[in-house]
Amino acid sequence: MKNELPPEEYADVAMNVVIISSSETESNNKVIDHRLLKVGETLKCNGTQNAIFYVGAILGNKIASVHGFDTSRDAGHPTVFWLVNEDGFYFSYDNASWNKDSP
Repeated sequence: MKNELPPEEYADVAMNVVIISSSETESNNKVIDHRLLKVGETLKCNGTQNAIFYVGAILGNKIASVHGFDTSRDAGHPTVFWLVNEDGFYFSYDNASWNKDSP
C-alpha cells in the first residue's frame, strides 16, 4: 500500500493503517500489521492462499477499508499493490495500471 495523498495538504498527517488477516477455514481474526503511513510511504504485506486481508485506514475524521487480498478476486496473482489517493483506494497486479476499488 502506498500513501499518495497530496503532499501539500497531508504532509504532516499520518494515515493510521491496520491489516487484519481472516482465514477462510478459521473463525479468528489476527492483526498482522499496524502502522502510521506518511505521504509517499509504502506498506507491503504478503498474502496466503486461504486468507482474506482487510485493510483499514484512518486519516483525521475519514475512515475507509478494503479487502487487501481476497482469494476470490486475486487468485493467480501473487502480489496485489494498493495505492491510497484522496478519492479512494486503487489496486494493481503490476504496480503500473490502477483500478479504483473503494471511495
